[in-house]
Amino acid sequence: MRRAFVAIAVLVMLSGCATYTAGVGTSVISATDMPNQLVKANNPLMNRRLTFEHAGLQSLEDGRKEAFITLRSTYKYDQPLQYQFYWYTNVGREVSKTPWQPIVLHGDQQLQLQSVAPSLDATAFRVYVRRAD
Repeated sequence: MRRAFVAIAVLVMLSGCATYTAGVGTSVISATDMPNQLVKANNPLMNRRLTFEHAGLQSLEDGRKEAFITLRSTYKYDQPLQYQFYWYTNVGREVSKTPWQPIVLHGDQQLQLQSVAPSLDATAFRVYVRRAD
């Protein structure tokens, strides 16, 4: 009985300390509501080494949206990264996400990330970036 109590206490303590620290991402970005603060940080170290700038959407000839956002390194060394776009409807329902795309962001470099919406329903997006291991 004592072992079971100790095991449950350890699990409760560990679950209270768990933090998701895989990367950084943006808020959902739509054409009518560009956020002032683009970064949502799950990883404070990456938040200090990367910034998101100049995000936007443009309409393509077929009616779909193309998203773009500039990722800037504030770190002086190379960073092997992966990024992924998530697409949403105007009511916030996730439509799809892209596969993880590998990039290397060199010291103090900026790079524009782009994605085309998979359907006409997709009108907003967010981007997530994580370290490539």
